[in-house]
Amino acid sequence: FFIASSSLAQGYRGKNFWLAFPQNAIIEGDKHLSMSLFIMAEARAAGTITYLDSTIHFSVETGSSIEVQLDTDLEIISSGKTERKAVQVVSDHDISLYAVSHRPASTDSYMAIPTPYLGTDYAIAGYTSLSNEEAPFMSQATIVGTKKNTLVTIHLMGPTREGLPKGRSISFELDSGSTYQLQGSAK
Repeated sequence: FFIASSSLAQGYRGKNFWLAFPQNAIIEGDKHLSMSLFIMAEARAAGTITYLDSTIHFSVETGSSIEVQLDTDLEIISSGKTERKAVQVVSDHDISLYAVSHRPASTDSYMAIPTPYLGTDYAIAGYTSLSNEEAPFMSQATIVGTKKNTLVTIHLMGPTREGLPKGRSISFELDSGSTYQLQGSAK
């Protein structure tokens, strides 16, 4: 796992972020999903969170953090399909940003990387599908377009949920704000 030295020196603070909410565990019973962003700032910051047809304004005081609840319609449950479910966060000063997707017995979270520090080549770690009464848990990767006409190529190391075989490559374009999630097995 390698990160550019400029990213290490700067940390994950920034003023512009693109992110998405991959599928959380399959819903079981009446376990409700909640999705939120945790925004931290070393200096007072104000900005916007834009997604779907919504814009939320926020402000964070010096040395503080806030939690902003988001619409659960942002959860990407598809596989092999382009959608417009990206979230863009823009701030007037550097912030750090955590995305959290929670339902009882399953919490997914990650620290968002500022857009200027995103790379173009990624390797995804996966696992063999796990059994579940409803549907198997599968490995997944979610891609967010940050620029118009971005060409994405994926080299499959295992079969996908849609039945694409190991060894195949798929290519497609993403525009700014578009998302693409792919689910499958590592074997």
